[in-house]
Amino acid sequence: MKYRLRNTFFFSLLLVFLFACSNEEPDGLLPGDTKTVDFRLMLSASQEENSQNTTQYEGMRNILVVITDNDGKILQREEEDLQWEEGKEAILEEGFSMEVPKEAAYVYAFSNLNSPLLENNENILEALEVGKTLPVSFDEQGVLNGSIPDAKIKNDVKIVVDERNSIPMSSHPHKLESEMVEIPLYRMIAKVKMSIENKTAGEVAVSKMTLEKFQNDRKIYMLPYKSLENIKEEDIPLFPDNDATEFSDVDKIFFEQDEESSFELATADKREAIFYVHESMLDGQDNIKVQTTIQRQEEKEQNLTGVTHFTYVRRNDLLIIPLVISDYSLEVTVSEQRAPIGGYPFTYEMSLVPSLAYSIKNSGELTIKLALIQQNLDGTGGSGVQFTTKDWQLTSDGNDAITWKDSQPNEGNEVTQVTLMVHKQGSAQLSFTAVTENNKEISYTIELIYK
Repeated sequence: MKYRLRNTFFFSLLLVFLFACSNEEPDGLLPGDTKTVDFRLMLSASQEENSQNTTQYEGMRNILVVITDNDGKILQREEEDLQWEEGKEAILEEGFSMEVPKEAAYVYAFSNLNSPLLENNENILEALEVGKTLPVSFDEQGVLNGSIPDAKIKNDVKIVVDERNSIPMSSHPHKLESEMVEIPLYRMIAKVKMSIENKTAGEVAVSKMTLEKFQNDRKIYMLPYKSLENIKEEDIPLFPDNDATEFSDVDKIFFEQDEESSFELATADKREAIFYVHESMLDGQDNIKVQTTIQRQEEKEQNLTGVTHFTYVRRNDLLIIPLVISDYSLEVTVSEQRAPIGGYPFTYEMSLVPSLAYSIKNSGELTIKLALIQQNLDGTGGSGVQFTTKDWQLTSDGNDAITWKDSQPNEGNEVTQVTLMVHKQGSAQLSFTAVTENNKEISYTIELIYK
C-alpha cells in the first residue's frame, strides 16, 4: 500500500523564560531577544513516490525538539502530539516554526520517545530537560558521547510495530545557521521485508522458515552515529559496548496463526512478511542466513540454507529478502535500502533471479546482467542454459524515474544484459519472459526502487 506524504503545516511554539529579576530589570524577554527559525523533520522514505515502503505505523506520532547553546546546554524543549488518526497515512514529514533565544546554536529532534519499545524512556526524557547538556560534536569513532543514556530497545527478537508500539527516532545535532533547518530523523530499529514464491509446477510444503542472527539484548547509542549522515556500504554500526551479546533468530516467518507445523504453497502462490529487528553486528566470520525446510510433492524434505552478504544491520535499514522456489533452484537474494542521505552517481550492475526487488543507491546508468542457471532443488548440478527473451515491459511509477537507456531488446533475441537509466527518485517494474531451447517459458519480474 502506498501512503502519500502528509501536507506539512506550521505551528507556533511559544518560549517562556523565567528570569531572576532585580527592580531595575523588566520581566520577560526584551524585543529582539529571540529569533524565528523554520524546521522540517524528515524520515527515510519521506519522498512521496517512495512512501509505498512505509507502513501505517512507521511515521511520527509526536515530536520533541531540543535547542542548545554552543556548549550543548539545553535552553529550550518543545513537544507536540501530531494529528494522527487510525487508518490514516503515516506522518513522514512535518514542518513548524519556533521562537528560539538568540544564543541558540544547535537543534536536536526526537520522535515517539514515549513508545513502549524504548524501555528506558523516562531516563532519556529526564536527560533532555532544560539545563541538562547534550554532546554537540563527534568523538574519534564518530559517536556523540555525552550525558544522555544509551537506548534500550524492547528485548524481543521480532519487534512488533503497531498503533501502540511506534518506532523511537532521534537525530544528529544541526547548527542553527539559517532560517530554515532540515533535520533527518533515524529510526532506532531496522525493517525486514521478506517474500516467498512457488514457481514450480506443483505444491510445496514449508515446515521451517528462520532468519538468523540478531542481537536483541544489546544497548544502542541514543543519538545516531556520524556515518549515518552519508552512508556507505562499509560503514558498520557502532555500539556503546564492544562485547557482542548472544544472537537470536526470527522463527516461523510466513506462518499464520492456525499453521503450527507447516504451510503449503500452490503453484504461483506468494506470501509476504514484514517485521522489525535490532541493530546487530556479527563477528565478521558469519553472515545473516535464511534456513528453510521444504518438501515438493513426493520428494523427500530438503533442508536449505540461503546465505546473505550481510554481516550487520544498522538502524533505519530496510532489508528486502525475496525467496523463490523454482524448478531450477531455491533462489535467495537480498536487496538493501539504507538511511536517507544519498551518495554519488554511479554505474551499478546486478545479476538476475526471478521476482526480485532491488534497491538502487543513486541515479545513473543501471546494467542488469541476465543468466539462466539450471539446478536441482537442493542447489546442486548448476549449469548455464541458453535462452531467448520476449514480452519485455518497463513500467515506471508515473514520473519516468527509470527508463530504457536506448531502446528495449528485440523480441526473440538472445539477451545477456540490458541497460536502464535512473533519472530521479521513484520505482519501476521490469518484466520479461525467458524461453529455453526446449521451449520452457519462465517469467521474470524485477522491482526497482530508488529512494
